[in-house]
Amino acid sequence: MSKPLTDPGGAAMELDKSNFALQDLEQKRIEWVRGIREAALAHDIKIRSLDQKSPSFEFAYWRVNIEHLTNYDSVIIMWTVGKIMPTPARNKNWTDVAPSDKKQGWNFRRRLNPSDLYVLLFELREPLLLEHAYRDFLGQNVTNAMAMHSSERGLKSAAFSKSSPRVYEVKTRIFNRNPYVVAEVLLRANGTCEACGNSAPFIRRSDDTPYLEVHHTTPLADGGGDSVENAVALCPNCHRKAHFG
Repeated sequence: MSKPLTDPGGAAMELDKSNFALQDLEQKRIEWVRGIREAALAHDIKIRSLDQKSPSFEFAYWRVNIEHLTNYDSVIIMWTVGKIMPTPARNKNWTDVAPSDKKQGWNFRRRLNPSDLYVLLFELREPLLLEHAYRDFLGQNVTNAMAMHSSERGLKSAAFSKSSPRVYEVKTRIFNRNPYVVAEVLLRANGTCEACGNSAPFIRRSDDTPYLEVHHTTPLADGGGDSVENAVALCPNCHRKAHFG
């Protein structure tokens, strides 16, 4: 039979089990906050609140709330007001919320650990990934990246690369390109094709920037890195030549 713990004076002590439970919950909350911050570096997460009991963020027109009432192992998800998005593919992990949650605008619930956060992000973004939508999405990310200071772009690029390249199944097979690498290469080229040395053939109507295409010297499909060192900015002719010449 085990003996009870004693203090230096010899008095018996009992473990405060409720205190240990509170410590465990706080650790789980800390893990969630860390995961959200890391994901925000690599993805377009808008952090709503990390200092509340239930940390929350917005992503791909969804709002996600980590539920402290379920010991931080469940999230509830809702449409962001004013946005139109198709419903993610439902699977056994997704359930409808209680009627009381629906009255507050929430839509779904699922069990989730912090380590599963990137899986959730993929599922929330997946409906966006028709090919034309992805091109628009990448283009906007590149525009945002070009406006950043180079040090910030480098930080985000390094964080992004931890989970890239990732392949999405859409109408065709495409890689989730690192927008910070694309931005860095285009800025390096400064409107000049890095193969033939000619100026970009035209200026983009959308943002008045020189039109060049970023090409991977060693293709991603062949194991090439999505990095500045493995990429060049090419005019359309040189890009076609690189692929078919």
